[in-house]
Amino acid sequence: MPHPVYAPVGWVCVLNPAAVTFEGLRPLLQEAYEKAKGRR
Repeated sequence: MPHPVYAPVGWVCVLNPAAVTFEGLRPLLQEAYEKAKGRR
């Protein structure tokens, strides 16, 4: 879910972190990382 305060800068929050949650987030984290590399 979008972070209630920091969503405009692209932050998210994970309410119940677990291994299965991380696996679902992995593609999103990779995409965000690639976008951030492009901004350097």
